[in-house]
Formats: sequence, C-alpha cells, structure tokens
Amino acid sequence: MKRSFVKWLALVLIIGMLATAAIGCAEETPLLRVDDSTMSVNIYELMLSIQKGDMAYMINYWYGDVNSEQFWTTVIDENSATYDDYYTAAVYRKAKNLLAAAALFEEGDLTLPEATVNKIDADIDALIEEHGSKQALNTALSAYNVNVDMYREYKLLEAKSAYLAKTLYGTNGSKIGAALKEQYLMDNYVAFRQILIANYYYVYETDKNGDTIYYLSNGKIAYDTVRGEAKLEDGVFVYYDENGKIAYDTSAGKPSPVLDDNGEQKIAYYTKEEMLERADLAIEIRDKAGESEATFDALHALHAGEDGDGLCYLATNVDYASIQMDFMDAIADAVSALSAGQVAIVATDYGYHVVRRYPVEQGAYANKDYAQWFTDSMYGVYDFVNNLENELFLKRIAS
Repeated sequence: MKRSFVKWLALVLIIGMLATAAIGCAEETPLLRVDDSTMSVNIYELMLSIQKGDMAYMINYWYGDVNSEQFWTTVIDENSATYDDYYTAAVYRKAKNLLAAAALFEEGDLTLPEATVNKIDADIDALIEEHGSKQALNTALSAYNVNVDMYREYKLLEAKSAYLAKTLYGTNGSKIGAALKEQYLMDNYVAFRQILIANYYYVYETDKNGDTIYYLSNGKIAYDTVRGEAKLEDGVFVYYDENGKIAYDTSAGKPSPVLDDNGEQKIAYYTKEEMLERADLAIEIRDKAGESEATFDALHALHAGEDGDGLCYLATNVDYASIQMDFMDAIADAVSALSAGQVAIVATDYGYHVVRRYPVEQGAYANKDYAQWFTDSMYGVYDFVNNLENELFLKRIAS
C-alpha cells in the first residue's frame, strides 16, 4: 500500500525526495514554486492529513474506517483507481491550485483584509490555549510534520485563494453573469423523474398475523370501524375484515417504523426470486411509460411512493463516486444518453430506477424546489455555484 495519507509515501513517489524536514528547524523542503510563491513538502503533507481527517470526521458513516489499509486500497472507478490514488491526486492538485492562486494574488497587488488575518491568528491562539502552550501545540503538530508557523502559512494560502475568488466572482458567485450560469446549467446537468423499484423495503411494526399496524396520532390503533366487524378481546374492541385479518384504517392511521440501535428505520431486502419479479415490473413500467408523459405520470403516481417524487437534477461533470454515491453517476450517465421524453432502466445497488428524461428548466439552479440537487453543505461535491466558480477559477489560474 502507498500509505499516502499515513506516511506520505505517495509524495516520495511523485517528486522523488524525502519528506523528513525537521520540525524544529526553520528550513522547509521545497515542493512547488510559482514566481516568488513557494510551497513546502511539509504543507503538502499537512493537506493530506487534513483531507483524511475531514473524511474521518464528517462522513465516516459513508466512507468506513479511513485508518484501515483495506479502505485506501478499495477500487472506486472503472480505471482501477483506489481511494488512495484519487485523494492523493486531488490534494496534489489542490496544492498546485493554492500556490497558483497565491501567485495571482501577489500579481494583482491584493492584500488580505485585516479581519481575515486576525481571525486566523485568533484561531491559532485558541489552539495554543487549548494545548497549554505554543511548544505543546508544536509537539502536537509534529505528528503532521509541521509546526505552528507552517500551519499559519497554510491557513494564509487558503485565505488568499478564497479572497482572490471572492474578488473575481463575488460572494456566492454574485459577480458571475446569469447567462454564464445558465450556460453552465445547460451544459452540465440533466433533468429526470424516476420510479424506483427498490430491492429493499422499510420495516414497520406488525401484528400477530404479520400485517402492518396503523396508529392514530394519539397512539391508539386506527381501526376501520365502517367495513370491519368488531369483536371484544380483553375488554377492547378489535375490528376484523371478512378474511379474519385485523381491519386497519390506512387512511386515518400511519404505520410505526421499527428503529435500529442508531435510531434509523430498519430496512429488509427482497429475495432473489422477488427481485426477478420486480425486474419484470420495471420492464413493464418502462414499456408502458414510453407511450406518453401522461402515462408516465400515472405510473409514477402508482409506483413511485415517496421515492423520486419530483423532478431530479444530476451533474454530468461531478464525480459522485468520490463520496460513495456511484449510483448517481450511473443514473446521470444513463439519462444523458437519452433524448427528452425517452425512458430507460438503470440497475444500481438500490434496485431498478425507471428514469424519464425531461428538458432542463431555465434557472433551475436557483429554484428552491430543486435546492437539494444544487447545494451541498456537507460534501461540497455537487454545489452548483461552487463548482462553476471553481471551473472559472481553474481556467483563470491555469497558466
């Protein structure tokens, strides 16, 4: 294993030098240079560790154990790239971009706002106080092959890049013209609706016959008192249908989910035999849905339930597999191959997605009804404005 997120061996392979600069020394081993701006091996190593830490802290639920060798050797795409390959390369690109941005920052005679610098210093002071002394913080940072001054250097590089982007494109892309945003939307997004024939189902409380129990909002069982026949059992009236099963009022009541130890609703999976039947159902829906939009709408109302209720958007230039959502890549690829109005089946780890392509709506990125497809506060992978800004920014600093 390359262990690039543990011992940074990938760095050695990339640049052919040892990353062994002593923390106590002011000297740093240079890695990259653009004009008068430089970045050391130490800063790159810190960035690798920060990436790993972010993954462990924010999305461990999706990623798994980022401290295991098995995780980093996991293949994530058709080119046999592993998580180690992907994120080592991503952090190296970020390092180059940060340095290029710093050079452009200097070229433009920009100056960081005093408040920004003060915030960085205040955060570092808080870390020093938390560790008891600057020496103690240096000791802690030595695990990442940097010291306090190097850490401050990295935070300033980040701040310069962010300030340069804000200068060029405004806050949240406010200086980017509407026409450019619209063109980016049309070039990189597909719109679709889906009917998910899932390979799983949610588990709810059941009665002695294995039927789902329905409850009223006050916690009492919702019986169908109109069509059911009442029988007194243990001093309580229970209503039964003509088949001898308990008659529940499925309109007035709601089922009660069974939760796991994490407080999430439990799911169960259909058998292979049941999934063969569901595959036939997906094919039947696809063939019928191809007739017209009205037919698809009717089938959608009948089969979709809570999954895929409205119009969905996916970006064709986003790597969803990087956050273990490769099923979204599969759907985006399939939909992009369709013409508007065409229907196809996409098989994923979640079942069979019967998807129908729709025209991309003008201004969809700003429509609050579609916010979930264009904003991404946790991962930052599919944030519309951020991705557009990054594309423009990378073109600006490419030279």
